[in-house]
Amino acid sequence: MSDIEGYRKSIDDIDKKIVELFQERMKVVTKVAEYKKKNNVPIFNGNRESQVIEKNVALVEEEDLKPFVKEFLLSMMDISKEYQSLELSKNDIAKASINEEKPFYKEENLRLGYPGVNGSYSEEALLQFFGAKHSTSNYERFEDVFKALAKDEIDFGVLPIENSSTGAVKEVYDLLRKYGFYIVGEKCLKIEHHLLGVIGAKEEDLKEIYSHPQGIEQCSGYLNSLKGVSAIPDLNTAISAERVSKAGIKEKAAIASKRAADIFKLSVIKEGISNEKDNFTRFIVVGKNIINRTENNKISLVFAVENKAGALFNALKWFSVNNLNMTKIESRPIVKEPWRYFFYIDFEGNIKDVVVKDLLELCEKNTSYFKLLGVYKRELECN
Repeated sequence: MSDIEGYRKSIDDIDKKIVELFQERMKVVTKVAEYKKKNNVPIFNGNRESQVIEKNVALVEEEDLKPFVKEFLLSMMDISKEYQSLELSKNDIAKASINEEKPFYKEENLRLGYPGVNGSYSEEALLQFFGAKHSTSNYERFEDVFKALAKDEIDFGVLPIENSSTGAVKEVYDLLRKYGFYIVGEKCLKIEHHLLGVIGAKEEDLKEIYSHPQGIEQCSGYLNSLKGVSAIPDLNTAISAERVSKAGIKEKAAIASKRAADIFKLSVIKEGISNEKDNFTRFIVVGKNIINRTENNKISLVFAVENKAGALFNALKWFSVNNLNMTKIESRPIVKEPWRYFFYIDFEGNIKDVVVKDLLELCEKNTSYFKLLGVYKRELECN
């Protein structure tokens, strides 16, 4: 036997052991998924992941190998989370068929979370959906809202998911799948962007304009008309307004709402600077559990298919065959699997309908990954 053949045999033997250990690990992962399902525990636990990675990387003697071991562990954990999510979703269709007639948004003393600060569009959507009688908490980033829900700091979170002119808020789609939470409601707002500055500021004074990247994109026509002014991305439109207020100088401005101007005592330098007059953003209400009601008429799901001819067509054709109206399809790349995608679908229907239930079961059986993301009432009009 040549040296190379001996090396290959050694690799084959090691790979066999790895596969055996992987199967053993995934059996334990299944038990973890069952425990999480029983005890309503979210899939993602950032602290646990960090501890496992740190502990195991410390066991590696060769320093050069440590970053590769870390990448290997992260990949394995991502696979475990996807597998757990798949296991947890197996009963979603059955659970979603059980009606809860009491409107969850009318319950007392709810704890609600949103990204940004007081005066953000997300807070406005929250107030319009739930009213002002509940306690609210604001978080800096979108993922912070999901983490708060995972830690049971809040009962529901409200986040933007889609804008009529600039499209999907892609990070929120990824977070829905990552954390395994559910859409339980939606709210559509008409977004009116204004240029805000300190009292007395004028267009000719400006050097920097802050806003969320979507706000900047939605006002690109106006921004491009200004000379010598930099558009600077920020975490949130209301955070931008707060930043300008604290800076207290005429050279800085923010793109945000009139409500933010009132809260942070800013003046409106220019009204209505959006590219589109009819500029709408759809917000979603996210919770830990599926909440089905008779009035629900919209369903969201995510799936992946094998990378072969006709796979996506076969998954989508059942919507047409069953006369179910898809209102949205969004693709997101699968990390570390080039040219493979998750497909996020919104369609009209109630999960108690036999046709809808059959479709979901068909999708689950004939896709490589499937998860029900939510059942809720579609909002037809934007405020």
